[in-house]
Parts: sequence; C-alpha cells; structure tokens
Amino acid sequence: MKRKWELLLGMVGGSLSLIFFGGLAVTLSNMSASEFKKSYQSLAVDHPTLSLENTFGLLQDMTSLFAVVLFISLAFLAVALFLTAKVKYLTTATGLYFITGFILLIGTQFISSKNEKRSLNHADYQSEKSYFKRIQSRS
Repeated sequence: MKRKWELLLGMVGGSLSLIFFGGLAVTLSNMSASEFKKSYQSLAVDHPTLSLENTFGLLQDMTSLFAVVLFISLAFLAVALFLTAKVKYLTTATGLYFITGFILLIGTQFISSKNEKRSLNHADYQSEKSYFKRIQSRS
C-alpha cells in the first residue's frame, strides 16, 4: 500500500516551515536597522520599554534560533518521510512526525519567552536608570 497522502502532507508541512522559519531568518539576518524601520512601522508599539530598535534587536537575536529549530525539525521530518515510504516502519515515522511538531512548537514558545524575558530585563534596567538619575538630581 502506497502512502501518497502521508508523504504529501509531510512534504507540505516541511515546505511551509522552511518558508516561514527559513524565510524570516534569512530576511531578518540580511536587513539593516534603517530598512527594518522603513518596512515595519506597523510594529511600532506604544510600549515604554520596547521601541522599534529594541524589536529589531530581539528579532535579530532570534534568527539563529529559527535556523537551529528549522534544521533539527527538517532532519527529523526527512527521516520520518523516508520511514513512511517504507511501510513497515509506520509507528516510528509517526513518532518522528510528533517529535518534529513538538520541536517546532517548543522553538516558537522559547522564542516567545525569550522576548518576554528580554523586555522585562530592559524594563528593570530603565527603572534602575531613572532611579539613579533621581538620586543624582537630588544631590
């Protein structure tokens, strides 16, 4: 029995992750801050600690994480596709599909938590900076 649909869906999923993760990583790693400012004005948020420059810095830092997550997930996906073509290893292929999806999910969640942690650290820095300015102005 041929597993055409499973192979096709696996290839479509791998292609989509390659386009979104890889495309974003390549685009942001080759972009300068001035190009980012021109292209992504809609990302400018009225947030006291997160300016457009900080957003660009965060996204630049995450491009390597995107690339690592993409490489690992595509490696697992390639093995899963090969095992799907060999019909007698379907349970192993299913496990590898699950691991691939889990890697992508954890990668995106780690990226989200990294953003939050960095913006909190920046907020702490700004509050300490304003505190020391107030102390210096009193003396």
